[in-house]
Amino acid sequence: MAPDDAANKSTPQNALLTLSLFTTLLRQTSGSNAGIGFAVPSDQIQPAVQSIIRNDKMKQRSNNNKQAWMGVVILKQTGSINFDDGNSTRQQQQYNKNWIVSVKKGSPAAEAGMRPLRIFEQDASVVYGDAIVAVGGNTVDTYTQVQAEIDRCIPGEQVPVTLQDKDGERRVVYLTLVVRP
Repeated sequence: MAPDDAANKSTPQNALLTLSLFTTLLRQTSGSNAGIGFAVPSDQIQPAVQSIIRNDKMKQRSNNNKQAWMGVVILKQTGSINFDDGNSTRQQQQYNKNWIVSVKKGSPAAEAGMRPLRIFEQDASVVYGDAIVAVGGNTVDTYTQVQAEIDRCIPGEQVPVTLQDKDGERRVVYLTLVVRP
């Protein structure tokens, strides 16, 4: 194959094709592939592997038509909160997050120890618990982004969720998603 052939370009599909052709050629000429090894650069094969995993998840979801669920209700904010205490920038950033409003008993979120915010009627105060800032390693700034990340998952999949408290401290919990009840 000439170096300038289109099939010789460095793409994930061509890496898989080359790997497949090379393996087939070895089996046809030697009858065995015992003792023969080869390397494929991981940066070339990674996009193809991710594509295969993503397509498999989509196939599994379409076969069982089940939606993944973690068991939380998130405060869906549509605007910003304004303060007049001199430190409004920090507080506005603090309150414009995906705060967990409730955690369903027995859910993956409850098992992982996610903390909801609490509202005290006596003095109308709010104690903030956890806010979701990343799902599956992807930063989520809005409710819609959280929902989109969960929608990409399938029941039974373990997903890392990054939480942040009101003081900015972060922690990662691992949830095994279940079928939405």
